Amino acid sequence: MTVRERGWLTETVMQANVLRHLVSNEHALTTLLYALCELKPIREVVVRLFTHMEFGADDVAFADMSVQCSRGGPLPDLGIEAEALRVAVETTVADAPGFTVHPPPPSWQWLTHSPRASHTFFVFLIPPSSAVHHRQAYAARKQDFCKENPQHNMQFVELTWCDVHAALDQTGLSATCVYTRDFQQLLQEWYASPPSTLTFPALGVTTLFNATAGSAVYKVFTCLEQIDP
Repeated sequence: MTVRERGWLTETVMQANVLRHLVSNEHALTTLLYALCELKPIREVVVRLFTHMEFGADDVAFADMSVQCSRGGPLPDLGIEAEALRVAVETTVADAPGFTVHPPPPSWQWLTHSPRASHTFFVFLIPPSSAVHHRQAYAARKQDFCKENPQHNMQFVELTWCDVHAALDQTGLSATCVYTRDFQQLLQEWYASPPSTLTFPALGVTTLFNATAGSAVYKVFTCLEQIDP
């Protein structure tokens, strides 16, 4: 193989992302996150993120983790059952218009009916662009659950998939682990909005009655809509 051929092969491998072809829905992305946790450095990041930095990979073995499809019953999308720890993760990939206030998520029932653990966490993992009504419905369900179960010892963790990306990015794992790099790239492709560019002519307009001004105003309002309320 020539130097040129090796260079082309390297470039092709670096640009390819096999994970892009394996994930197409909420369950597949959750299963992928679960599978990546078999690698201890990734599991360390995920467990710490899901437990307010209280636990890590030394506290949770990969065998302590499970996804909903692997067991029967009303289980969370992703669960952790370690010696002193229970974590239930409900994941959402795209906005769900059918999200209703009642009944409480099955994973809350799973947590309250699991063998008593000294630490329990409920993780709500959603897209950064999730609709306001989605967040409000979750907040209402959480409030109702806390009223009905005043003695619960559950901690609530609200995250977006971009938080997962950021936590992995801080470790620098993508430089040495192709799985981390591809997973981060996948999250970026799904959830990172393309930048809205405002050109100098757009910023310099003095009247709204032209196409340049209209385009600039549209971009400004699009940016404002993406700001978390």
